[in-house]
Amino acid sequence: MEQSEELIIDFQDKDKAIEQLMDLYTKKVYLLAYSFVKDRGLAEDISQEVFLRVYKYLESFRGEASLASWIYRITANTSKDYLKKKSLKQLLIESSFLKISRERIALNIPSLQRIEMNSSYKPS
Repeated sequence: MEQSEELIIDFQDKDKAIEQLMDLYTKKVYLLAYSFVKDRGLAEDISQEVFLRVYKYLESFRGEASLASWIYRITANTSKDYLKKKSLKQLLIESSFLKISRERIALNIPSLQRIEMNSSYKPS
């Protein structure tokens, strides 16, 4: 059914084409993105990003695969890119936390939790 639906898309009018593609693929793109990120809001953001990329690169679509396959590949790659960025961000946060913890230990600075428990703490 998708193949025949693709045939009605007017690629000469880019705005109309993207509107038609969004009508056909928004739900499928969202579900694929959600399968990667497991978060509704992020899946919506990724879906929007996918259609921005489809719009930007529509002229470069070579037709070697179906349009659906091309859009799903963009969705998978966009989702994977998000997950990589998220992993890197988390790694940097954890790395910064460990660095701060090591510096506290090296300088013998008590943690905030110990300070709160011992309200009589007075820095020297």
